[in-house]
Amino acid sequence: MSIAALILAAGASSRFGSDKRLHHVDGVPLLARTIARYREVFRTVGVTLKPDDEDVERLIMAAGALPIVAPDAHLGQGRSLAHGVAALADSDGLLIGLGDMPFVRTQTLLAIANALGRGSAQVIRPRCNGQPGNPIGFTPPMFDALTRITGDQGARDLLHASPEMVEFVDLADAGVLRDVDRPSDIEQLPTRP
Repeated sequence: MSIAALILAAGASSRFGSDKRLHHVDGVPLLARTIARYREVFRTVGVTLKPDDEDVERLIMAAGALPIVAPDAHLGQGRSLAHGVAALADSDGLLIGLGDMPFVRTQTLLAIANALGRGSAQVIRPRCNGQPGNPIGFTPPMFDALTRITGDQGARDLLHASPEMVEFVDLADAGVLRDVDRPSDIEQLPTRP
């Protein structure tokens, strides 16, 4: 079974004040840390980016991932998600995460991928202390709906419309709830990529 990972990284970083994807933490760009974590588990990792985003494209390729340009990324995360899913649609499953969530543990990625591989639900979502988080696993029957998403909510509306399709995996990993929106969010970043 070939489960791939998709990292959404075509956002504007507006709250951060600069391009957080390229912000160095202990000499490593934030997005490179996130990609490295996913590369520990997945052979195929695609990363969405904006058009003409050459520095980020170089970073993605250097990290061993596949750059996926989302030409209409400015229309919201939904479009970035749609382009990424379309590019990786030949996968047997897809774990979709966010480029600004470098705190997710490798064991968490493995647990979600394993649950996705069992095929017991169309959507696998991590939960920590009762709170749903990211990344989220999707089976191929969900891909078509994901490629039609628009706006800035990502898959949120799709998940709320069909909660019966979601299986939660309870994990003791607060990283599924933590993203980097501001420089102060980096203070607790683990030193290991």
